[in-house]
Amino acid sequence: MFGAEVVHRGEVDGNGGSHSEVKIGDSMVDFGSGFFSDQSMAAALWVYVPDADATLKKALKAGATLVRYAADMTWGDRVGGVKDSFGNTWWIATHKGVK
Repeated sequence: MFGAEVVHRGEVDGNGGSHSEVKIGDSMVDFGSGFFSDQSMAAALWVYVPDADATLKKALKAGATLVRYAADMTWGDRVGGVKDSFGNTWWIATHKGVK
């Protein structure tokens, strides 16, 4: 959906934990189900893409839940948000510049 490339798809271990990695552009994003005694938790992620509106539509078509339609912000970004099936919120942004 974000042009992500799966680098590592983790298998669930004997304790129910897992770890996976994706590359989005030149950034690595790691996902895990908790580390040592840490409990899993939902996260908020901010990702810049060339077209926030088109990416938001793709995310919704893939099953994400709408948090906020894309809108122009005063600081020059166009931003919308979705929530994935794990409860993570993805803020999808395109920097357009301040008018």
